[in-house]
Amino acid sequence: MKKLLAVLLCLGLTGCATPPNKYAGAYNEAVASGRSVVIVKEGDLATMQEGVDQQLSSVGYNKIVYTSPVEGFMVFVKDANFGSALLMGKAAPSDKIIIKYTNAGIGKIRIDLVNGATQISKKDEIDRDIQKLAELIRNS
Repeated sequence: MKKLLAVLLCLGLTGCATPPNKYAGAYNEAVASGRSVVIVKEGDLATMQEGVDQQLSSVGYNKIVYTSPVEGFMVFVKDANFGSALLMGKAAPSDKIIIKYTNAGIGKIRIDLVNGATQISKKDEIDRDIQKLAELIRNS
């Protein structure tokens, strides 16, 4: 009973994802530990997503590797030639930003940006990308 209550609280209060989303664990952990970047903006979801997609592109994240429209999840990776990425240490499939859109009230959308790096060495770089992205989104 306590576990069920904890799950319901998590889903209702923090916007946690529900399984089977394979990125839900990273997202939930980041939100629970305060490591997600949260932006709340006024507007409709479709327009918001278009703007965020453009901003993502401007910081190099052009490829979607996972999407779950029902949960509001999208996971982007940096657009790179993966052969040269391996040789030069540039963007690799581990360079992921997890984005989750949530209704934040009438006419407001909450955008969570989470570092989805699978390599510890990439976490700082992706954190910098997220900070740039957040600034661009806030100013748009």
